[in-house]
Amino acid sequence: MALTWKSNFSNQREGWIEEWVHVLNAITAAADGEWFSGAGIYSMHMECTITSATITFHGSNAETIPANSSDGVDIATAITATAIVKIDQASIPRWIKIHGSTVSTSADCLLKIRRYVGY
Repeated sequence: MALTWKSNFSNQREGWIEEWVHVLNAITAAADGEWFSGAGIYSMHMECTITSATITFHGSNAETIPANSSDGVDIATAITATAIVKIDQASIPRWIKIHGSTVSTSADCLLKIRRYVGY
């Protein structure tokens, strides 16, 4: 499962880039998810549309990117219904992964991040 970058908006004068990333794209079975870098992220929220699933949010501060099969630690409460989840800046780790731990019907998660320019 590859991450799908939906759009990219840049405000160079203010020093940030806004990106939308499809982290879970209409999954219909449990999926490990894929780790991505949290470097430079100062604002992050997910819009998850869930029919019947449990979505968990993981983080790791390991020196190197963990294996996708590794879950790290929870950085937000798992959700089982459609929701918007915000991760506070102080809680954003070096590596982030959104994981469909149980999926009965379908789940879709779109991540919006703001990152400092240069990361």
